[in-house]
Amino acid sequence: MPTRLPNRMRSPLRRQPMARAKEPKPKRRNSTRMDEAIRGKHIPLRTCVICRRRFAKRELLRYVPPTDAAGAGAAPVPDERQILPGRGFYVCESPECRERFRKFGGWRRKRKGVQE
Repeated sequence: MPTRLPNRMRSPLRRQPMARAKEPKPKRRNSTRMDEAIRGKHIPLRTCVICRRRFAKRELLRYVPPTDAAGAGAAPVPDERQILPGRGFYVCESPECRERFRKFGGWRRKRKGVQE
């Protein structure tokens, strides 16, 4: 049985396989990119904290935690213009979600960076 030569002793003129022409990879279709191309611009999405459904940001009502001067027991402040500082909580316009948000106490735990 013939023994194989180590790589360094093999002939450099050894026949190499022919290189194949590379086919272009198919581009992935990302639905958000396609939607942006159709719409023309990006629309931010937010989640309702009560029903957990996603809506366009402009369709939701935004609430922010009260400032320290208002006290820890105060309710979240509505932010119609959506410019107040602080972590925003978004609620959809359905009457059930609005009613449940009044009883929703989760915003107290989610007040990042706000001292009581």
